[in-house]
Amino acid sequence: MLRAFVQPVMLRKWFPAHDPLAAKIARCCILREDMKIEFEAVQEDEHRLVDGHFDYKAMYLFRNMFRTQNELSNAMVGLFNDPDFKVLLKQQAPSVRKKFQKMANAMPKGRAFLKDVRNEICGHVRESAVRRALHTMPFDSFGMLDIGRKSGDLRYGFTEEIVAGILLKGVRKRERAKGTSQKFRSIAAILPMFTLVEYCFAMYARNRALIDMLPLE
Repeated sequence: MLRAFVQPVMLRKWFPAHDPLAAKIARCCILREDMKIEFEAVQEDEHRLVDGHFDYKAMYLFRNMFRTQNELSNAMVGLFNDPDFKVLLKQQAPSVRKKFQKMANAMPKGRAFLKDVRNEICGHVRESAVRRALHTMPFDSFGMLDIGRKSGDLRYGFTEEIVAGILLKGVRKRERAKGTSQKFRSIAAILPMFTLVEYCFAMYARNRALIDMLPLE
């Protein structure tokens, strides 16, 4: 049975400034924590589905998660290419190396879609993306304008549909209904990198004699 405990981390010892691998591992840990918060927030907001559609808050959380996932994928590429990390990975069990190889195979296509989504509606809100969404959405598309008693209560609810149109660029109507889009399957294929950060940290911590994180497999 696994025992839960809290371990003090002396940062300059665990992540020495002169160790290039230390900074890469620390970066991945930061992004893993960001993504964990965002993923849990998305899960908590699933009850906000209305007639099969997410409201703007849930859509915003998804956009943040895509942006962080894009950043994490960039960080993982840097880690995979690090000479010291390559040595650590070779020392792991075949089952662990297989997980990393599977991710390396899935990353090119998934990262391409993530970068596109991030640039159009997550890291930025591009005018060209808004224009394309307006041009391609069905003529009967509609949203709500919620006019309150004061300006702070005003909500442009119709923007939810525009954001959804940008996120779903290139996804056919039947794919939206069935969840069979190649775009989002490719993005989903690299979601496990979130878990791989735990393997990376455990490999690093054990190699640097900081803490033994139990067998990886």
